[in-house]
Amino acid sequence: MLQSLRTSCSDFYSHKGRKRDTFTYLGSVISSDGDVEADINTRLAKAAAVFRRLDNVWRSSTLSLKIKLDLCISLVVSTAIYAIETWKSTARICQQLDVFHQHNLRKILGITWKDYVTNMEVLSWTGPRRLQDIVAER
Repeated sequence: MLQSLRTSCSDFYSHKGRKRDTFTYLGSVISSDGDVEADINTRLAKAAAVFRRLDNVWRSSTLSLKIKLDLCISLVVSTAIYAIETWKSTARICQQLDVFHQHNLRKILGITWKDYVTNMEVLSWTGPRRLQDIVAER
């Protein structure tokens, strides 16, 4: 299967005959050099869009923190780490995922940049592990 994908994708040409560096296949961005950077950035952008669409949920005072965190994990995190098993696990990728996750948790908790709150404090309040630990579990 992978070999047939490699041979069918060896020439990255668009329908107009121009050579392309990337294309989208089953929701993942495939690069001609095999780099996953474009796929990661696209996946995180899609997850950020989902997070922004739920802004009213995050600002709601009637929903409990547990419900907000469950929604974040099931909707935002699952979008961010879709097809993550195809990515090469590096320290840089893990850091990108954790920064994204911490940003979302801080937004849910209402923590601004003016507040001095460490990442460990945020994790102790929210309960979820770091995103890279969730990924390693899968």
